[in-house]
Amino acid sequence: MIYLAFLVSFLGTLLHWWVGLLGVIVLGYFASHWKESALAGGTAMGLTWLIQSFYLDAGNEHIVSQRMSAVLGLDVSWGVFPVLFLVAFLLGFFAMASGLAVKRGFGG
Repeated sequence: MIYLAFLVSFLGTLLHWWVGLLGVIVLGYFASHWKESALAGGTAMGLTWLIQSFYLDAGNEHIVSQRMSAVLGLDVSWGVFPVLFLVAFLLGFFAMASGLAVKRGFGG
């Protein structure tokens, strides 16, 4: 399961973020346990967003992280990346858990 989550993470870096989110929900549907599904989904989404934001920020000469750090009230611009990872981790966590809940709700 964790290998599939990393595959979704890799594909998510190449495609739009919502494609990765849908992939994580589908992975959650095929998971066997909620801890496994939620942690794999959180890791996949967290790493995907972290990689995407790092490349986006580096390509735009760190303008993105400077503006986001001003919005978040952080003193340093590199502090944005752990916040993004945490937000994406929680999003993936709930996405895979909801995919598993859908499977269990339909008697799978």
